[in-house]
Amino acid sequence: MAAAIAIVISELLVQTLITAASISAGGAVALAAAANADATATADGSAVGGSVGIGAGVALVLSRVVNQATVPAGLTVSAGSLVVSATVAEQDGDDVSTVTATATSGAGGDVGIAGSVAIAIIDHDTLAAIAGLVQLSGGDVAVTAASAIDATVKALPGTDGATGESFGLGVSFALVILDDETLAHLAGTGRITGAGGVSLAATARTTAATEARMGAAATGDSGVAVTPAIAITLSNVTTRARIDAGADGLITLAGDLALRATQNATATSDAGATAAAGAAAVGVALALTIGQHAATVTLGRSIAAGAG
Repeated sequence: MAAAIAIVISELLVQTLITAASISAGGAVALAAAANADATATADGSAVGGSVGIGAGVALVLSRVVNQATVPAGLTVSAGSLVVSATVAEQDGDDVSTVTATATSGAGGDVGIAGSVAIAIIDHDTLAAIAGLVQLSGGDVAVTAASAIDATVKALPGTDGATGESFGLGVSFALVILDDETLAHLAGTGRITGAGGVSLAATARTTAATEARMGAAATGDSGVAVTPAIAITLSNVTTRARIDAGADGLITLAGDLALRATQNATATSDAGATAAAGAAAVGVALALTIGQHAATVTLGRSIAAGAG
């Protein structure tokens, strides 16, 4: 018997923390947070020989990222211009959080049993927000939230998977659950005065892919082989630029207002199963993809733009 288990738990918290009641600057004020979290788990379990050969590979990744830049409620920012950004950190040209889980297994004997299980659970929240008071002297306000995730999960056979003389059983299961929320936000408690233009931009790029493949064979004349392979991708991606209703009711700008929500989200599943035996062979492959993707902009209060 051979078993390999790889577990990776990745948690990253990036925040701008301001405890002062006010910030005053003659020029620009920038509040910026950036995150880029890669996580990889690889497991390979193979067993050959003996009356019963059992090989198992299990790879599990849990990735949690919170990336926030905010002007909190109760803070007053007085400046020429303001930038609030929560984005993806670039590392040597890498501007994507990459999450991978790969499990491989194989077994051989009179009875061969192989199982590959690969799972990635990903929860990333990105927020750039204004919830306090912003007083500018004619400059612009830019609120930017951006996320980028590439998730790949594979459950595969080692060589031929499970091979036995009398019985072969090979199982592969690949699952990715991706939750990504990206929000550029002017909260109901947020106020902006004296600004030239205001822009809120939320951008998300996500890829979620699963692959499950397995093979099983029984070489004897009365042998039986069974192979299920299941790949499931659940992708929930929400990208929003939002201005909530506020007590002031009206934002007056000398320049323009721009609200943008841009999303490029891809979700795929791929499954394959092969079975060969002298008496009975059953191979079942299931690939299931469920994608719930939304990009929205919301304007909850009146704007007087170009009024300067």
